[in-house]
Amino acid sequence: MHLRVERVAVAYGATPVLNDISFTLNANDRAGIIGANGAGKSTLLKIISGDIAPDSGMVQFPPQATLGYLPQEVATPAGKTIQHMLDDALTYIHNMAATLRDLETQMAQPDIDLDDVFARYDTATIAFERAGGYEADARVDTVLAGLGLADIDRHRHIETLSGGERARVGLAMMLVQSPDVLLLDEPTNHLDVSALAWLEDYLAAYQGSVLLVSHDRVFLNRTVNRIIEIDEHSRTAVLFSGNYEAYTAEKARRLAKWREDYAQQQDELKTLRRLLKRKTSTTTQKRNIRTKDGDKFIKHFKDQTADKTLAREAASLEERLSRIEADPIPQPPRSVALSPDYDPATLRGHFPVMLDHLSLRYGQHVILDNVSLSIGAGERLAIVGENGAGKSSLLKLIAGEIAPDSGSVTTAPSVRLGYLPQVDALPDGDTLIAAYGNGLPGGYEDHKAALISSGFFTYEQLNTPINGTSAGQRRKIQLARLIAQHANVLLLDEPTNHLSLDVVESIESALDDFTGTVIVVSHDRRFLERLGGMHYHLANGELAERTPGYASSSRPR
Repeated sequence: MHLRVERVAVAYGATPVLNDISFTLNANDRAGIIGANGAGKSTLLKIISGDIAPDSGMVQFPPQATLGYLPQEVATPAGKTIQHMLDDALTYIHNMAATLRDLETQMAQPDIDLDDVFARYDTATIAFERAGGYEADARVDTVLAGLGLADIDRHRHIETLSGGERARVGLAMMLVQSPDVLLLDEPTNHLDVSALAWLEDYLAAYQGSVLLVSHDRVFLNRTVNRIIEIDEHSRTAVLFSGNYEAYTAEKARRLAKWREDYAQQQDELKTLRRLLKRKTSTTTQKRNIRTKDGDKFIKHFKDQTADKTLAREAASLEERLSRIEADPIPQPPRSVALSPDYDPATLRGHFPVMLDHLSLRYGQHVILDNVSLSIGAGERLAIVGENGAGKSSLLKLIAGEIAPDSGSVTTAPSVRLGYLPQVDALPDGDTLIAAYGNGLPGGYEDHKAALISSGFFTYEQLNTPINGTSAGQRRKIQLARLIAQHANVLLLDEPTNHLSLDVVESIESALDDFTGTVIVVSHDRRFLERLGGMHYHLANGELAERTPGYASSSRPR
């Protein structure tokens, strides 16, 4: 056992963050923590690392176990070089090496207890080997090369590096230590395609235990052999064996079983209510029927016996009914549906969206330079590129949110645009349900039914103040409003941001069935692979077609 987490719970004020979290990691276990933004994933890593204390529960490590923790935001002290940081990271290795040298010197001294020195040398050697001391220099070279840092002068000061380079240096410092338990919070941030592929291979072969938080499903699938899902509502942990593909298969099986059990219970409830109504009706009818039986004593005895039998049967039915109604199986979420309320034939023979010699600048920065493109009915088009290339600006131009410097965007008369911006652009509303319903047809009950049936929220969450919602909850409100618009052309800007991976999977399934046109900006490799269609790379004002499957690995800011 490398790590044991037992019944850990923590709350911020009256708000529970983690509730009764328990799991164990053994050697070579590589577990991925998943869940919606705000579900407590990073908090759990901070508790395990000792940065914060839980309200209850405990975290245990074996004696002499080493721990490495990489937070999302790495502190890079000013005034230090890369070499300084490498030396700091390997201090314990250098100290062990110094101990071995000192013991070797003692062996050559006269009048020394050689048995004692040899015993201590053997112990120190085993510890040095276990810590990877003999491979430390080679490991440094391997890690720096793998993360694309080999060509940077090791005597260069940290503050002179870019943000992405500093993040990769922080990751490198953690990997060169090779701790028994490695905690990584979103380690794929700021990695290019080659560095990401190297890290996947490195972690897949890691000899210690790894516990990581990531939204990158391809990365999870290639690196972990366990999934720990933190439920957004209960804040408890649900454990799954295998990689991400195994997790999704098991989730699908559990959801199918949930739906089956729910349907069976609903049938049982209908049957019990029908039988109870029949028993009650029969009892009433028997009491109202007069018999011509001359033997009143026998008649009274039979009636009493029949009434008692009916009463017992009715009581048994009521007890079963009450027991189920007291703790019913909750209704499973419906599948998310983006299928529009329109005839797909209305778009055939048209180009729903046409860009004609489109240009846009922000000061001296060229976003689009004379870009023209016609997007056909039912097409899937993904726009990829580095941060700041102008991908979001292009979607805003198509949506009519901003105007170009020159050129035009034309949409067919039959187009009904649905735009999902990257930012939390919610309409006014004091509560979650009020923000959802602002400007949409229908009243409170209609909006409540739509949100509950979407599976995005529980009834108790609907009146949550907007200023108390998480980024994930606000994103789901945006998605729910998008669904309510019944659009036939979707503009999606980083649609998987801030969402738990099960919600992302449901959105992808909905897009599979969507017959309209989709234009999307995304960094999510799995999402882009499943979307298919044409991929265009935006850089230096030019929009160039790329081979499907290409995606920039940079993350949105």
